Amino acid sequence: MKKLDKGRLVRDQSEGPSKNAKKYIDRAGKQRYTGTRLLKGTQTYPVPFAVWMVRLLPELLGASEGKPVVQSEVPDGPTCFQEMPWDMATGSWSDLADLYPVLVCLRGNVNLQLPEPWRAVFPTRL
Repeated sequence: MKKLDKGRLVRDQSEGPSKNAKKYIDRAGKQRYTGTRLLKGTQTYPVPFAVWMVRLLPELLGASEGKPVVQSEVPDGPTCFQEMPWDMATGSWSDLADLYPVLVCLRGNVNLQLPEPWRAVFPTRL
């Protein structure tokens, strides 16, 4: 993972101040920043970085550094859902994710083509 550390990020000062954001003072007198239309162009990685990552990929895959240790076999998706308690009163699954709208869509959409292993595990009633 140390290969990913390129050191401290330093912006080339010869380019002048950044035009990606504007500084302003809000009504409460607090200094704030807002992005300009040029900020959108900074959301993609530069090509040299992508090339560097492609060259580094085999080494990263070979080392497997940072990869979590899996204690046992992880069940597939349908098995995980099948083992979940779907009782809304207990709130066991609804605390982790708001799946109710997803289930309404899955069960209410007649044109949705779900693979049979998935269709069988979703509750028909909540």
